[in-house]
Amino acid sequence: MLIASILVGIALPFAGAFALFAAYLCLVRYAITMAGMRGRLRAEAAAEQHKGLPKSELEKLPATEAGGEEEGRECCVCLEGIERGQRTRVLPLCKHSFHLACLDQWLARNAACPVCRTSLLTLLLPLPLPLPINAADQNC
Repeated sequence: MLIASILVGIALPFAGAFALFAAYLCLVRYAITMAGMRGRLRAEAAAEQHKGLPKSELEKLPATEAGGEEEGRECCVCLEGIERGQRTRVLPLCKHSFHLACLDQWLARNAACPVCRTSLLTLLLPLPLPLPINAADQNC
């Protein structure tokens, strides 16, 4: 009986130390996994945020000289007024207008409107082809 109690007295602290060590290893593994996941999410968000429009697509956006509606408005990129005769771009989806050079610099880094964040990447998608109209498909 004395030997059994001595063995239990020796084994119990080792079992407790082993359990604490196992818990520590689990926490370290969890921390490493979460740090890697956070890093990947940050990298994906940064990559998404810094994707701009290709120059070929940027040149397809309409450019005009300011006059009428644009005159007197403020360019939200440089915060200066848009005056008659200045080259401007009006974004086709949201209709916000900016100085041509300001918007081109912005869109080279971000593919969204600086004001409302409307994505311009939808402009890059090819238009779907219209489906052929078949007389048999129409139930008139």
